[in-house]
Amino acid sequence: MSPTSRSAPKRKTRSKSVQGSQPTDLIWDLGRAYYAYVGLVERVLVEAGLGGIIRPGMGHVLLVLCQHNSLTIKEISERSQLAQSTLTGLLTRMKKVDLIVREPDPADRRAVRISLTAKGREAEFKVRDVIQQITATAQKGIGKANVRQASEMLKQLAAAFREDEQRLAERQTNP
Repeated sequence: MSPTSRSAPKRKTRSKSVQGSQPTDLIWDLGRAYYAYVGLVERVLVEAGLGGIIRPGMGHVLLVLCQHNSLTIKEISERSQLAQSTLTGLLTRMKKVDLIVREPDPADRRAVRISLTAKGREAEFKVRDVIQQITATAQKGIGKANVRQASEMLKQLAAAFREDEQRLAERQTNP
């Protein structure tokens, strides 16, 4: 039996020059872009002297706290557009490296307020520099004029993903 007459389907190869871009490529391309982004952020953080202190994802939370200082997890979630479950892990890691403190809310002892430490405040300017460097790379990659449009599209994707995730979570908890 020749290799072309096997009963198993042939594996499709992805050659953009022959096949063009497929709608399913978006998910793979998004994943590859995310991992390339995280890799670059990690390297830039090391170069900025923040390696082992700030991890990808922490910078945005740190800047939210720089603007508003003492916030509840719910307030940080609303301002950062990160799920509270995602924030829990980030905040735990931020506390471990002494970037934040957790204190009971004096008005509501059930709530916890998150504030930056002096070390967290000192990291602000380096984090802003890292963000500028990553933004410059994005502008170089897709062109300065396309950054706003790409940002809007990513926000729409994130909203769609969050909406579907919430729908699935509700369906799983209320079968």
